[in-house]
Amino acid sequence: MCVYNCRGADWLVQLMKKKSTKELARMVESYRAGYSAAERKLIEERLAAGQLRGLVATNALELGIDVGELDVTLHFGVPLHMHELWQQAGRAGRRNAASLAVVVANDSPMDHYYMTNPQEYFHRGCEEALIDTDNAGIVKFHLMFAAHESPLTPADVRIFGPSFKDGVNSLLASQFCRQCSASRCFRPHQPLPTSTGIRGNISNDAYKIICGADGAVIEEVDGNKVDSVAHVGAILLHRQDAFIVERLDRASLQVYVAKFTENQFTKPKEKVALSIAGVSAQKRLGGAVVGWGDVSVRHHVVGYTRYNLYTRKVLNERMLPKEDYPPTTLQTKALWITVPMDIAAKLEKNGFDILQALEAIKKLTLLKVPCHTLCDTGDIKGITAVAHEDTELPSVFIYDFYEGGIGVVGKAYERMLTSDFMSEMLSIVSSCPCSKGCPGCVLPSLYERSSTDGSGSSAKDACRMLLEGLLCTWMAPAGGGYAAIAAAKNNKAPNCENNIKQPRPPDDNGWREPSHETTGC
Repeated sequence: MCVYNCRGADWLVQLMKKKSTKELARMVESYRAGYSAAERKLIEERLAAGQLRGLVATNALELGIDVGELDVTLHFGVPLHMHELWQQAGRAGRRNAASLAVVVANDSPMDHYYMTNPQEYFHRGCEEALIDTDNAGIVKFHLMFAAHESPLTPADVRIFGPSFKDGVNSLLASQFCRQCSASRCFRPHQPLPTSTGIRGNISNDAYKIICGADGAVIEEVDGNKVDSVAHVGAILLHRQDAFIVERLDRASLQVYVAKFTENQFTKPKEKVALSIAGVSAQKRLGGAVVGWGDVSVRHHVVGYTRYNLYTRKVLNERMLPKEDYPPTTLQTKALWITVPMDIAAKLEKNGFDILQALEAIKKLTLLKVPCHTLCDTGDIKGITAVAHEDTELPSVFIYDFYEGGIGVVGKAYERMLTSDFMSEMLSIVSSCPCSKGCPGCVLPSLYERSSTDGSGSSAKDACRMLLEGLLCTWMAPAGGGYAAIAAAKNNKAPNCENNIKQPRPPDDNGWREPSHETTGC
């Protein structure tokens, strides 16, 4: 069994079938979330019966499934968490037979670091499981499942906390629950949602992917991701087949696709902007100021780029009609790292691109956070700005990709203050054997990179200089941060505990357009 990421599972099977004989191609399958229950059951039965020689799966096959007599597990990329590796490797050798687990590194900085420092991976402690019980959206979904196990009563507020009342009222308003006139308890009136949003945003809206005149449903996609992965013109991979999206019907929550035979894939063009709504905490960390608080994130899919599947050559670019793909707004939590003016000035003086350095810091932070908290890379996103509207400084933001926040960035903020978080990032960059930067340290991976990205000839040196500055290895921290701006304006001494500029009120549409350059994850 081969363990791969969601996008790569279908792609790898498609590639393997094209490179092998027809007989062998029939004995290789892919398995991931999004497949129908019937498809997953059929694949599991074929695997258990020995009708498959190989299976490319995501972590959807990681827990709770006895898949029979497997000999080898092949892991593409070092699993984020130690328990994931043990669970995935445990799919083989289920009948007391010998088994083999092989881990193949991808071009992730953490993979390169752990391959050269395996003791750091195998000897690290367990990550902390996090959930924000004050998030009304999370409590609402817990209440939905709890109601199907046992009717809810007012006394359950002791279990679910202060969000219980609002959650029950929301379920009553949506007619998911009804109150029993005799017992005064709350009983479910509707089935559980098919898409519970365990990863990423919670959403009741699951779009059905439909192919053919008979209306066959091939899989489902979460409503929060449909604009990014199932816009008109997007190429979807399902098992060994490729499909192109012809129509997106929001009213019926359906996506209509047709078979696609060309060796191509698409990548959405997205605009992301972030605004600070409130500051919960802020501290100086070395030469940087690190903050945490409430943010508003605006996400807009504006078009897509089509690539050759094998050469990654850009074939064409298309814009999507604005009226059909409106922007969405996410109210969540974020942490931010701001770069003082003196450090930014030194980078520019040495000819380095500050935005390139910030992008490298963002990439490393997004990879480091899951090492300290039990989350997936899809649970957090990032954005950078050369001069952010609220900080007026070069800034990196990492936010929970979850309405209301899930608690990950709050814990990451604590880790930054109490551990050698930035020192570890510097160690990852410095230990990479490349000379100018590569996907194994600071550059985007082949899939993440866009056609406009530079060669990264100085990305590694820029990132290393920035981290060294933030760690105060070559520059004292005095004079940087928001406090320097406030002191210059008010002739007051810097105070990094309370130096965030108050956000301006939103416009009539509830959103304040940023005037700075930003790049989103």
